[in-house]
Amino acid sequence: MAIYDISAPQPQACVCAGVRCQVFINASTSDVVATTSMEALAMGKWLICAKHPCNAFVSTFSNCLVYSSPAQFSDHIEHALKQEPPPLSADELR
Repeated sequence: MAIYDISAPQPQACVCAGVRCQVFINASTSDVVATTSMEALAMGKWLICAKHPCNAFVSTFSNCLVYSSPAQFSDHIEHALKQEPPPLSADELR
């Protein structure tokens, strides 16, 4: 379960069981969560999303992990929980 820690220096800092979250999962195959996906990328979090045309743009970012099977989804979660997301490149920041 994730909550927003409004007492933190950055109110948008997501906290999961007392630890700052670095992973945002978008399992949707529609455009309804595109804004939150972009926010997660901009905040330097991992984004894990389904391989789908609506996720084509976000899949080009270095901190986006795209899955096309349940096994790949699990692998991406494990990777994201163990590794820090890479910083956005100059091109990605444009």
